[in-house]
Amino acid sequence: MYSVKPCLSNEHLFAGCSYAGKEYPNGQEFLHPTDNCRTCHCINGNVQCLMRRCPPLACSIPNLLPGECCPQCPVPPADCVYEGRPYRHTERFYDPTDPCRSCLCTNGTSRCQRKPCPLAHCSHPIQQECCRTCDGCLYEGRERANGESWGDVSDPCGVCVCREGSVHCERKRCPAVSCPYPIQRECCLACDGCMYGGTEYPDGYEFLSGQDPCRVCTCYVGDVVCSQLPCYQDCTHPYKPPGQCCGECNRCSHGNVVLISGQSILDPTDPCSECSCQGGSVRCVKKLCPPASCSHPATSPCGCPLCDGTLPTITYLSV
Repeated sequence: MYSVKPCLSNEHLFAGCSYAGKEYPNGQEFLHPTDNCRTCHCINGNVQCLMRRCPPLACSIPNLLPGECCPQCPVPPADCVYEGRPYRHTERFYDPTDPCRSCLCTNGTSRCQRKPCPLAHCSHPIQQECCRTCDGCLYEGRERANGESWGDVSDPCGVCVCREGSVHCERKRCPAVSCPYPIQRECCLACDGCMYGGTEYPDGYEFLSGQDPCRVCTCYVGDVVCSQLPCYQDCTHPYKPPGQCCGECNRCSHGNVVLISGQSILDPTDPCSECSCQGGSVRCVKKLCPPASCSHPATSPCGCPLCDGTLPTITYLSV
């Protein structure tokens, strides 16, 4: 006898799938329970699992991230916007508000820092745009160029010079003077005047000598030339009063005798002569002999007749 196996109904035949302890209806698509990168499909009681299909990518070297099933194109680095200005990734630029700060754009982030400056190996560097340099000198609040010299404000006889960012100050070098009576200027001796007898005279100035008031001196380029004060009299025997340099013609000086104009005396050096003062000049002549008043006169030392045997008395005026 043949046994007849009962036939399964179509309803039971297409009921679904049982997979990994779970029931799935016929035609359902589901993720693999242990591998998210595979997709399974229940078909008439059978389960078919395949790897997930990944979408096409526009990049040549995609990245597969951990836990992901499909590779992805790397995200392009972002540009930067700094102080309202755009900058590309990896672009270096200076801070628009501070040219001494350099910046770098890295994937949307701008990082800035002060520009590095080399050490200035000088004592008075100047501040340029960002860094201090030895291209000049900053001294007493003022910038000086290399090689520039100027007077020291703290010493009127000092001079300063800027050399490679450092200031060197020293006393002015005075040239040698070739005159015997130089004057002291602010720092050095000079021959544009004369220091004579403790008094300073300008060049070309004429003055009386302090040692001899009858000598006149002239300052000439640091030297002093003195000469006797000139006297311009029109007489031969002027009288020079004490303390004066030149004589006067209203009196006469003859030897040690002073005569007023019109006065006559016997010559102090020759009793036989008579001298007279006229306008400062002395004129001496042999004395005239008076006629004898006796019949037998004697003869005087001057050869004149003498009756009473006596000589005339001579009177002198002392100076």
